[in-house]
Amino acid sequence: MKTLYISDLDGTLLNEKSEVSTECEKILNRLIENGVSFTYSTARTSASAPVLTQKINISLPVVLMNGAAIYDSLKSEYLKVYAIDEEALKKVVSLLYKHNIDCFLFSIENNTLNTYYRELSSEYMQDFHDERVTKFNKIFIRREDLSEVKNVVYLSIFNKKSALKELYKALKILPEIEVVFYRDTYNHELYYLEIASKMATKGNAAEYFREVLGFEKLVGFGDNSNDISLLMACDEFYAVENAKEKLLELATGIIPPNICDSVPKKIKELTNL
Repeated sequence: MKTLYISDLDGTLLNEKSEVSTECEKILNRLIENGVSFTYSTARTSASAPVLTQKINISLPVVLMNGAAIYDSLKSEYLKVYAIDEEALKKVVSLLYKHNIDCFLFSIENNTLNTYYRELSSEYMQDFHDERVTKFNKIFIRREDLSEVKNVVYLSIFNKKSALKELYKALKILPEIEVVFYRDTYNHELYYLEIASKMATKGNAAEYFREVLGFEKLVGFGDNSNDISLLMACDEFYAVENAKEKLLELATGIIPPNICDSVPKKIKELTNL
């Protein structure tokens, strides 16, 4: 049976330093060399995810921005993109302004990912901006009216839970968008509120591998609320021990925490390689 192993990154495949450990890299590359099909599904973009995983010999497309895009890292090419409807985007931006919340907005035009913002209005946004510029040479574009940006695929908002709770309630009633609200893997006082097209989920992206690439079985790994749709799309799903309670309840099985290189070790066990 043609099987694909698909893992979340932060809190699952990556360690506590947000890195692929030497042991993880070694095991995965040996498995891939022996014919195992492996890829990842992440909330990260093409600016950071391929850099963090560059030592793993992944030849398959990867899932970015919680399913908003499927990306060929080898060719630096977007294979499939789910854009947010323009009218829906206007509603979202209007709600952000009403709640006095700023975001990072991602659009894909001519195979290029552009990142926009109105103001770096919190320490969390400033830190995100500075880290991406320093670590990944990412370019950010300031735009006064974000509703005018074309081909938007994703909005990322992060702050304390109390600052985002009311906005989340308002966004949840919009039928045209998918909204995910979850706690950050590394900073537990920080929460992410992420917005995409209704079709842009890790689960829908996983179906691409069945329908287009012909995989008969999907085995997934994850830790957070944004992995629930991936879990639902997979034939088997393993939650790391540090995962959210809901994921632990729904998973096929529970494996040791991400700091133990548990994803590659579980794949090794499942494949007998």
